[in-house]
Amino acid sequence: MKPFTIFFAALCIVCMHTTTSIGQKNDIYYALKEGFKYPPVQAHQKIYWWWLNGNVDTLRLKEEMRFMKNAGISDFDIYVFGVYDNTKIKAGPGFIGKETLNTIKLSIKEAGKHNMEVGLNVASSWNAGKKLDYFSIFCKINLFI
Repeated sequence: MKPFTIFFAALCIVCMHTTTSIGQKNDIYYALKEGFKYPPVQAHQKIYWWWLNGNVDTLRLKEEMRFMKNAGISDFDIYVFGVYDNTKIKAGPGFIGKETLNTIKLSIKEAGKHNMEVGLNVASSWNAGKKLDYFSIFCKINLFI
């Protein structure tokens, strides 16, 4: 009788362990599947948000931010991108002027309302608030090459 009891007890332990393992595998599969269907905010896309020539409209910024959030974008970097031809896109306020800072501040506040993160890319093409002398810039670049 004792060998049968030991065998039966061992069989029960093996069955419980197998059932638990299968349940854990299903939990991992389910979590992975749900993660793909509903990814966490950290897995959403991050984009550059180009402000061409620094010329932006605050009402349009709020609208674009809503569109970005609804499209699944969680973070963005403000990227003020200068253009050479100011006839098509007029130049916005100068680099880190009061108007620019207020617009950036507004963007950060609005992003907070949408649970979005904001980065700021201070690129060399940012409108520096004056007409650029491209010849002297070219000379400086050639000195470092």
